[in-house]
Amino acid sequence: MAQIMISEALRRNRANGYDIGFYHSAQIIPTPFLTTRSCNRLIDTNKLIDVRYASLPRGMTKKEFAHKYELPKKDRFKIQGHIRRMEEKDVPEVHRLYKIECAKRAIHLIYDENQLKHLVLPKEDIVMTYVVEDVEGSGKLTDFMSLTYFH
Repeated sequence: MAQIMISEALRRNRANGYDIGFYHSAQIIPTPFLTTRSCNRLIDTNKLIDVRYASLPRGMTKKEFAHKYELPKKDRFKIQGHIRRMEEKDVPEVHRLYKIECAKRAIHLIYDENQLKHLVLPKEDIVMTYVVEDVEGSGKLTDFMSLTYFH
């Protein structure tokens, strides 16, 4: 399925005059202009082994494999501030934080507030975005995180 999606993305880009190549590989990474890395968190390892998405390494039991990929305990994370779901009023502050983070990178995507709002504002069963307010509760945001829900 991934190959079909990549082919369609390439076809659409070329039809619109963009000569871009998309590659996705678990082992071999070609040498394009820009490379990004992704990581999959295996959650239900027994199910993933049963449906052959993942394979059990030699000399490892299913129990050992599950232990290797278990989620960390909640107390391992120390967030300074109050975490809450992003609201529309947070868009300017999230945009400011995004620009600060992008300034640290040589290559980054430039979004205006409306584009960023469209991408990260929470949408039921599609996008989950959370913001971290400072400890004093002044309403100033110190961080944000956005996740896309795949089902």
